[in-house]
Amino acid sequence: MAVGVEVKQLIKNYILLVYDIPANQAATRYQFLKAAKEIGAISHTQSCYLLPYSVKAMEMAKQIAVVGDVVVWRSTQEDDKKALEITESYEQHIKIRCNYVEQRLIIAQEFITDGRLGKARLMGIKTGKLLGQLAKISENFNPEWFTKRLNELVLSWKQLYEPKKGGNSG
Repeated sequence: MAVGVEVKQLIKNYILLVYDIPANQAATRYQFLKAAKEIGAISHTQSCYLLPYSVKAMEMAKQIAVVGDVVVWRSTQEDDKKALEITESYEQHIKIRCNYVEQRLIIAQEFITDGRLGKARLMGIKTGKLLGQLAKISENFNPEWFTKRLNELVLSWKQLYEPKKGGNSG
């Protein structure tokens, strides 16, 4: 085994969301894919999204499965090597989402510095929603690195958007 490999939370139990929503039902398809992403599902193969299993995640998956032709499955990956591969892929997708939020916070700070407060406010609203989605994902998927990263992102968002206590004192 390679030296310096990060210890991971090996995920073996998944929820699979298998969907068949024709392209001519674009609004329904968009609604499903957006909802799947919001609960932390990632594309695994064509027409199949997955997320780590938990009772709460299963409840969320069943709620979004009412859109179009969607089947919800509980699956266990018996092959540890394949489970590690899927875990790494899932973690990479979550890291990309964290990086996206981080970039939005950097841009928002630039808007504030440049006095473009209206744009900064709009960035704050959407970025807050994206952080809310990550927080929902963390209820089901919570390795130490993700918890730490999410806390850092939330703190950065609060520093930009929450009113400072004590008024103008600095």
